[in-house]
Amino acid sequence: MPHFKISKTVRYETWGHPETAQELWFVLHGYGQLVPFFIRKFQVLDPEKYLIIAPEGLHRFYQKGFYGRVGASWMTKEDRLTDIADYIAYLDLLYGHIIKEYGGNYSKKRILGFSQGGATATRWAVQGKATWDSLILWASMMPEDLNWPIDTARLNELQISQAVGDTDEFVSDDRLQKELGFLNEKGIEFDQFYFKGNHDIPEVALKEFIKQRL
Repeated sequence: MPHFKISKTVRYETWGHPETAQELWFVLHGYGQLVPFFIRKFQVLDPEKYLIIAPEGLHRFYQKGFYGRVGASWMTKEDRLTDIADYIAYLDLLYGHIIKEYGGNYSKKRILGFSQGGATATRWAVQGKATWDSLILWASMMPEDLNWPIDTARLNELQISQAVGDTDEFVSDDRLQKELGFLNEKGIEFDQFYFKGNHDIPEVALKEFIKQRL
């Protein structure tokens, strides 16, 4: 099927003071979320220390029927490779814009992907132009369709963490064990962080994760 490239206006949210921030974080939302709400999860962090950038997925939709609550997503199974290429190009451009706008003098640069955003964050980390210090998969799994073993080397340049709630309805023990086996098989170094909670980013858990892992 033929494709045709167009320009598109995207939106993102920020939190923090660029002039004092020591760390730059890109945080990628999950399926059906919007950035004005997702960014609130990170407003518990010190704005003097952290600059948080929350891009929104390229696809918005009504979550039920033809009206009401709206959500966004990064991709679906339909024409997925094109969507992956599009969001990597979009995130690269946004990253470049942020560095140009606010400067790039940060001690650490990190990506956090929540739920569906975890796969997006992983693909961007290994296929994008930016370099990162750490990749955080929050309530998320690493996509299995990366370019192995080439991407293994790039992933192992990062500090990789997986954070999972003990009552997460979407991440079962079986899935976690499968993830453990998969990452070990690929030779990817990572650590796991468990917290009390479900498929969410609780304030207490986020602060404790930073304290223990970063």
